[in-house]
Amino acid sequence: MKIKEIARLTSLESGDPQKAITSIKYQTVEKLGASASIRTLVLAAVYEYDEPLSVIEVTSHINNTLGLELSEQVAKYHLDSLVKAGDMLMRKERPDERLVRANGKLVTMNKPANMYFRKGIGVPHRTTPILVPGVALRGPGDSLAVRAARQAKAEKTKAKVKGTSPAFLPTQEALGTPRPSADLAALDFMIEKLVSERTAELQKKLDEANAKLAEFKKLLS
Repeated sequence: MKIKEIARLTSLESGDPQKAITSIKYQTVEKLGASASIRTLVLAAVYEYDEPLSVIEVTSHINNTLGLELSEQVAKYHLDSLVKAGDMLMRKERPDERLVRANGKLVTMNKPANMYFRKGIGVPHRTTPILVPGVALRGPGDSLAVRAARQAKAEKTKAKVKGTSPAFLPTQEALGTPRPSADLAALDFMIEKLVSERTAELQKKLDEANAKLAEFKKLLS
């Protein structure tokens, strides 16, 4: 991606929608496109909303709009960098805002999220549960996006049987029916053989002991 200094972005072409906050002129994430720098995309994502966004919301907005796979760690790095440069602002999420994002469910785990917002609108309050489609708190520090990612990862791990893709799994495996195994059959045979030999050996020793006991009784009689 091309590296751009966001504070020095040139004005948009005539007819394109634009917003000017202080000295910053920018386009939406969709207008910028996947070829823009991550720093520019992150800034644009925050400036598209009048309410503060969390890291996962900024990341999801960019990924959903452009079909990218930007990580939250990378997005947070650029968000904090932009805050440090004075291009946007950040504050901690308030308890009542966390309650709003969790649809009224109390969230007690994890620390309050960092909330990023654009300059020129004061210190906005979060009043909308879902700003970015598919991203809303549902439990202790969890979100739809995080849960979806975890579920996808779990299903991928479960489907990976010795490198076999889900599309080529045998029908009986998909139905949960165990496949016959040659290794298991051989193991059963070996166990059965060992038990049989051990039983015969014990029986032989028992017979010998009984014979000696019988001779000893004769001597005593």
